[in-house]
Amino acid sequence: IYMPGSNNQLLNCDVSFSTGTGIAIYGSNNLVKNCLIHDTNQVNWPRGTAVWGAGLDTSGGTNNVFEDNYIYWNHGEGVSATWGSDGSVLRRNVIADNYSVNLYVLGSKNVTVDGNLIYNSTTAKTWPYGDKSNPDGILIGLEAIGPPGSSLLDITITNNFLVNNRYGIVVWRETDAPTVPLTGMLIVNNTLVSNDNGMRLKGTPDFYGNTIQQNIVLDGDVGGYAMEVVPTGPNTFSNNKYYGT
Repeated sequence: IYMPGSNNQLLNCDVSFSTGTGIAIYGSNNLVKNCLIHDTNQVNWPRGTAVWGAGLDTSGGTNNVFEDNYIYWNHGEGVSATWGSDGSVLRRNVIADNYSVNLYVLGSKNVTVDGNLIYNSTTAKTWPYGDKSNPDGILIGLEAIGPPGSSLLDITITNNFLVNNRYGIVVWRETDAPTVPLTGMLIVNNTLVSNDNGMRLKGTPDFYGNTIQQNIVLDGDVGGYAMEVVPTGPNTFSNNKYYGT
């Protein structure tokens, strides 16, 4: 489904087995709710070709809401808000077993990621094709290929439950990406269980002014990390509970 317009509602749909992205939203103020989105991006089957797409994507449109959807086994990213998708709200979705990243926020600001269940099953995690069948849970990133002015500001990640991902939550900037502050992030009240690694906050010295508090991280006890932070700051870490390295 390709939706370039604004102020639309896409409700109670079943989207599957598309060649590329399942639902692509380019306008603003749209709602995608109660949809089942699975087995899209068949061009990547059996997950070894790395032609990027997503089950559900907004790119450049603002203030779009994706809520109460079930997004699984897509052969691209699960849900993505990319390149200026400012004000996006991604909440109460079940997101599982997608390729490379289950939920990706890329080069956007004022995005809310709240109350999602994000996990990988054993089937997906041990899939024999390609190197990205063990996806990250939530990835907040900035890549070099983005348009001028791309940033990662004021991202809110709250009340999510992340299980059996490669990394539970990652904040990441590609080496050649624009050097802009990664600030104003609120990572609060998330529960991370049995991920290979818990949180990885690798923002370089421009990762500052962020709050990470009241998270429960039960990860990283077999060769991984509960929390990996590249020295940077100042940031606030408070009232988190960790089990692991």
